[in-house]
Amino acid sequence: MTERIRVKDEPAGTGSPVHFQNLPLMLTQLIGREQQEQEISSLLLWPEVRLLTLTGTAGIGKTRLAQKVATDLIEVFTHGVCLVQLAPISDSDLVVPTIAQTLSLRDVEERSLFESLKAFLRDKHLLLLLDNFEQVLEAAPALVELLLACPSIKILVTSRAVLHVEGEYEFSVPPLSLPDPLHLPAHEKLLQYAAIALFVQRAQTVKSNFVLSEDNAAAIAQICIRLDGLPLSLELAAARSKLLSPQALLGRLNHRLAVLRGGRQDAPTRQQTLRDTISWSYDLLNVEEQRCFRRLAIFVGGCTLEAAEAVCSAAADFSLPAMDLVASLLDKSLLQQSDRVGDESRLLMLETIREYALEKLADSGELQSTEETHAMYFLALAEQSEPELFGHQQRLWMGRLTWDAENFRAALQWSQTHQRKEQLLRLAGNLGHFWYMCGRFSEAMLWSETALREVAPDVAVSARIKALYIVALIASHLGQSDLLFLRAGECLRLARQNRDSRGFVIASWPLVHHLLASGDMIGAHAQAEETLTFVRAHAPAEDSWTLACALNAFGSVVLSQGDHTQAQQLYEHAIALFKEAGDLWLYG
Repeated sequence: MTERIRVKDEPAGTGSPVHFQNLPLMLTQLIGREQQEQEISSLLLWPEVRLLTLTGTAGIGKTRLAQKVATDLIEVFTHGVCLVQLAPISDSDLVVPTIAQTLSLRDVEERSLFESLKAFLRDKHLLLLLDNFEQVLEAAPALVELLLACPSIKILVTSRAVLHVEGEYEFSVPPLSLPDPLHLPAHEKLLQYAAIALFVQRAQTVKSNFVLSEDNAAAIAQICIRLDGLPLSLELAAARSKLLSPQALLGRLNHRLAVLRGGRQDAPTRQQTLRDTISWSYDLLNVEEQRCFRRLAIFVGGCTLEAAEAVCSAAADFSLPAMDLVASLLDKSLLQQSDRVGDESRLLMLETIREYALEKLADSGELQSTEETHAMYFLALAEQSEPELFGHQQRLWMGRLTWDAENFRAALQWSQTHQRKEQLLRLAGNLGHFWYMCGRFSEAMLWSETALREVAPDVAVSARIKALYIVALIASHLGQSDLLFLRAGECLRLARQNRDSRGFVIASWPLVHHLLASGDMIGAHAQAEETLTFVRAHAPAEDSWTLACALNAFGSVVLSQGDHTQAQQLYEHAIALFKEAGDLWLYG
C-alpha cells in the first residue's frame, strides 16, 4: 500500500522510479500448472506479445495461474506488476477509472483521466494484470489505445471470453490432467495427475487424516474425471470429504450442481457454488447465445458443427447463423473443440457445464422439442451412414459413428421412451452393421430385438430386413441356432418379397455356414446356390459388394465339397469385388 500512496502524491508523467506489487500472497500451492506457467511466462517475454488473454471456462483457475505468472515476473518488469480487479464492475466505462484508481492516479482538470493514465504509463515498464474482463468486453479497444500510447507496458488479461482486438494473443487454460478412466494406473501413481493431487490436498485441509489408498483410489479418480478436472469443482467436492467418503461422494455426483456448493467464505460470491460460477457466464450471454447454449446441452459426448447447426437452428428462431453463435460460445469458453473427425473438429461441453445447460433447457420449456430434433437428426445420420459402411468411405464413417455412439444411444432411448416405434426400428436397423463391425453384439441384439418385437412386420420393411440379418449374424457367432433360423428365415422371406438382394445375401451367409458346420452339405449348397441366383437376378450392376458376398458363400460350400480349384476361383473373384466396393474391413 505504501507504493500506491507514494505514487498518488507524484505528478502524473514525472517518470519517478516506482515499483508496483499488489499481488496477493498465495496461502496454498498452485498444483499442476507448471507447464502452463512456463508457457505463459515465455509468451509475455516475447517482444511482439503486448496483450495476452488467458481464457477458459468457469472454475478453470485462470486467476490463480495469472497471479502466479505475474509473481514470477515481478523482477523482470522494471516497474513491477499491478493487479486490477474488474470483477466488482459491470460497466465498461469504469474499466479505465478502475485501472487508474488501482494505480492511485487522481483526476486532474486539464485532461481526461484516460489521458492522465496514458501519460503516467508512457515511460513505465510494467505488467498490468486485468482480472475478470468478460463482463466489460466493450472496454477492450481502450487497452489497444493504452498499449499504443505506452510502448513498454504489457497487459495480461483473464477472461472467459476473448477480447477480439488487434494484437491480442490468446492462451486457453486447460483442465487439470486426468488419468484414462479405462486404464487407471496403480493407486500410488495417481498423484502424478494434477486433478487428483489437488483433490487430495484440498480434502486434507478439511480432514487431516485423508489419504489416497487402494480402497478409495478408483472413486477419487472417477470423481476427478466426472468433474472434468476443473479446479473449482474439485475444491468444492473435496470440501465434502469431511462428511462423505470418496465412494459416497461419487454416488452423489449425478447431481453435481447440488453437491458442489459451500466454497470458501473469502471467495467471490460467484464462486461460492458451481452453479453461481456458471450462472455468471450464462448471464453475460445475449438471448440467442443463451438459447443456442441450452440446446447444445442435448448432445452427449459432443457433436460436429454440422449437428450443432442442424439441431440448434431447427426452430428457425435465430437472427444470426448458428455457426456464429457456436463461435461466440467457443470464444466465451462455454464450448471446447476436440479431436478432428475427418475434416471436422468436434464441439464439446464439459459435463459440469452441460448439467447446468440442461437445467436451463428444461426451465425454458424446450427440452422435449430439442430431444426430438436431436433424435431425428441422428436417425437421418444413421440412414445416411449405413450404405457407406460397405464402401470406400467406410473408415471415415466408422470414425464418425464411433464418436457419436452416445448420441445414437440417446436417440434410441428417446424413441423407445416416447413410443416412436418406427423410428426406433429405423435407428436400430441402420446402426446394426456398425455395431456388428465394432463387435458390439450385446448392444446390437438389445436394440434390434426390442425394435423387432415392438414394430409390426409391415412397418419400415427395409429397416426390419437390416435388423433381422444383424440378429441372424450375431446369433450365428453366439451359437444361438434357434434364433438364427428364426430371424434369418423371416429376413429371407421379406427380402425375397421386396427384391432386397443385399438383405437376402447377408441373411443367407450365416445360414450357409451353420448348415456347413452341422454337416448339412445339401442344405448349404441349395441355400448358397439360391442366393447367388437371386443376387444375379436382382442386385444392381454397380453393387459389387452383394455379388462378392454371394460368391464368397458359394465358395465356402464348394470348398467343403473338396473342389479347391473352383473354390479358389470363387474366392478370388469375391475378393476382387470386395476391393472394388472398397470394403477394407472384410478384405483390406
